[in-house]
Amino acid sequence: MRYLAALLLCAVARGQNVFHVGSGGSYAQIHQALAVAVAGDVIVVAPGIYEAFTMTAGVTLRQAQTNEPSVISSSPVVIDVPAGQQAYVFGLRFYTSTVVRRGQVGFERCSFEGFPTTLAIDAAAEVVMVQSQVIGGVSAAAGARVRGRLAATFCSFAGGPWWVTAGGPGLVVEGGGLHATRCTFTGGDVSFGSAAAHDALVVQAGNAWLADCTITGGSSPAGPGGAGIRNLTSQPVATARTTAQAGAGVPAGAAVVGPSAAEPLLGVLGPVNGIRRGAQYGFLVYGVPGTPVFMLFSTAARGAAHPALAQPAWLGAGADLWTMVPVDPLGSALFVSTVPNVPALLDARVFFHPLGIDANSRVQVAPPSGCLVQ
Repeated sequence: MRYLAALLLCAVARGQNVFHVGSGGSYAQIHQALAVAVAGDVIVVAPGIYEAFTMTAGVTLRQAQTNEPSVISSSPVVIDVPAGQQAYVFGLRFYTSTVVRRGQVGFERCSFEGFPTTLAIDAAAEVVMVQSQVIGGVSAAAGARVRGRLAATFCSFAGGPWWVTAGGPGLVVEGGGLHATRCTFTGGDVSFGSAAAHDALVVQAGNAWLADCTITGGSSPAGPGGAGIRNLTSQPVATARTTAQAGAGVPAGAAVVGPSAAEPLLGVLGPVNGIRRGAQYGFLVYGVPGTPVFMLFSTAARGAAHPALAQPAWLGAGADLWTMVPVDPLGSALFVSTVPNVPALLDARVFFHPLGIDANSRVQVAPPSGCLVQ
């Protein structure tokens, strides 16, 4: 087993350029720095308001160690990353539509709010989200639309409210797959009148695996309430330790519409405060008591499928075993470690992948947690 710090040091040993945007930096706008950056480079953004941009390389785009910078524009932010590269965005607020067209992208501690769809993940895209929120704006078709693959940990997805025109659901799966743990989904509410409220999670195509999630349909003062989960496919939505609630209305919505099934899914929480050099961090993995959980880590997250896997994994090249811990009688397994206080580890990316063996000898896979070392 390789030591985590050694793997991360190898990942950053290639060298990286660091560009600064905003106050005190060499560039006034994010798109100006992106025009010269190449895969592996880091763009540090100072607090301020910035124009929309298109990202076409696997760079790291992060806030300075202060307040979140904001991107405000009527044009969408577009992320289109070539095969073999992975982009990472840390700590930005997007007040415009964001479209991930292609490639692997990680979002950590980001906020999205826009319309007609706040966050769109196209069929050729794979996205890992950690501690982020998606808020549908007024008139939004949906908070998020997924046609590719989305793994979300400790995130929230809220549909836009009906005010003057229709809002939308929290998240719509139109293909590919959604793999979520410790997430909340909320349908768009109706502010007044008898319009129907929106569903929280709609599955039109593809698969959905939900562990330790809370899902609540939108409410309406005089119209029908929204459903928590509306599954329009014949494939059951898989759930574990998940609560689906009907939205209030006349009549009230349904908690679940369409097929669903309880499965022994793994869930994960942490590290809540990310990973900082010289600090201790930990994960809690939730599962069936007595079953083993293996924690792997890698410096990239890419889709991987195998007949032995109950869900598709996200193991990147060079994934390595950290340790194994059995799930305790209360249903959780604790993983704790420390990243050395090494300057070269700043802005290294690491993805943690919990895997467990269920009673049917299948490999259960939790969504990966992506972290940018600070």
